[in-house]
Amino acid sequence: MRYLGALTFLLICSLTSVAAQDKSEDTITRIKAGNYKFAKGEVQVSFVDTVSPGYAKQQVEDAGFEILSMAVLPYTFFFKQKLTPKRISEIQTHPFVESITVKKTSYDSAAVKRMAIRENMSKEEEDKAHKRFKKMAEVPRIYIYLKHNIVGDMIQRFIDEHPDLNLRYSSPVPKTMVVKTPVGKEANAMRVLKKIPIVTGTAYVTLIDY
Repeated sequence: MRYLGALTFLLICSLTSVAAQDKSEDTITRIKAGNYKFAKGEVQVSFVDTVSPGYAKQQVEDAGFEILSMAVLPYTFFFKQKLTPKRISEIQTHPFVESITVKKTSYDSAAVKRMAIRENMSKEEEDKAHKRFKKMAEVPRIYIYLKHNIVGDMIQRFIDEHPDLNLRYSSPVPKTMVVKTPVGKEANAMRVLKKIPIVTGTAYVTLIDY
């Protein structure tokens, strides 16, 4: 199995930065020991946090590159809470919001039964487990997707405007893309990609064998 991640050489030399890319202690140990290699014919590109996927795709393709994979996602809140249809509508119409999704969680009594057997629960413990999971299933999962240009202080402003949602701010996931390059010309490709205004950085794609 191979672990695929994009790291600059500086990141590889820094355990702190590597840990930010992958929490696995085993992965960190392998990188520290030099058990990695750079992928041929591909590099990773990082973008400004306000870019949309369509614009990022257009800019990279206009520069003559083929996109292998893309992770250009908007800032997203995820939480479990019961909301009225009116409240959901209010959130949906907020100028910062792109969309909102409400997903119901199913209650699987058979799965709870298997868990009770596996953990050797008493009848009383099993009954409590069934009640607990059934109650949890009554609360839907809610995803709020903000627009791509909503970042930084604007995210905090959205949180402050909705205290009833108990939203928490966390660092946005970097917007990245892996593009195809001529084998042996990865460095040249990175120099070209860095000239694109929305690009904040480029990196070799690092492969770790397990």
